[in-house]
Amino acid sequence: MQLTIGVGRRASPASLSRLQLNAGTLGGQADAVHVPLLTCPAGYLSFIPGPALLLGTTQSTSLSTAAEYDPALIVAGMLSHPGVTASAGSSILRWTAHDRWIESEVASDDASVWSGSPLEMSCNFSDLLSLWLSVLRGCSAVWLHDEECTMFSPSTYCDAFVRPRVAKLLGPVAVDAARDLRECQALLSGTR
Repeated sequence: MQLTIGVGRRASPASLSRLQLNAGTLGGQADAVHVPLLTCPAGYLSFIPGPALLLGTTQSTSLSTAAEYDPALIVAGMLSHPGVTASAGSSILRWTAHDRWIESEVASDDASVWSGSPLEMSCNFSDLLSLWLSVLRGCSAVWLHDEECTMFSPSTYCDAFVRPRVAKLLGPVAVDAARDLRECQALLSGTR
């Protein structure tokens, strides 16, 4: 899969082989159709347990300890986020708003210890951050993890994950992406 940067421009860096940045807004101003900025297949990004404190980005392969959470706490954290619903009889949770969505499965090594939640999404960067912050309210050592085993805190997600991708976007999508980056910054500062 190729990384889509703006309308009609393509690149295929190996580190982002399964991540797609979408075109944001298509059409003229009057008939614009919003397209979510971030589309990820299941497993490219995940929420995982980690250390109590994460400074900068860290490789999960270098961790010696990680927090242990009951899967029910993670489910409760996700369900506390507006718009999240649980599928009856399964561990799949889904957040939906208009044309954007995030789906996650709460995985556990056994019934009592949460081992992570692979994410599948078609959403904005701020949608993912907002859901994550809801989980962090009850489980403070939950980190975002990519397929290269890089772990992100909410602030490094904005600085090292979102900001470089927004900088590469062109045209009308750049306006949508810049607005979404400001939304991420507002969520982090608690002003939203």
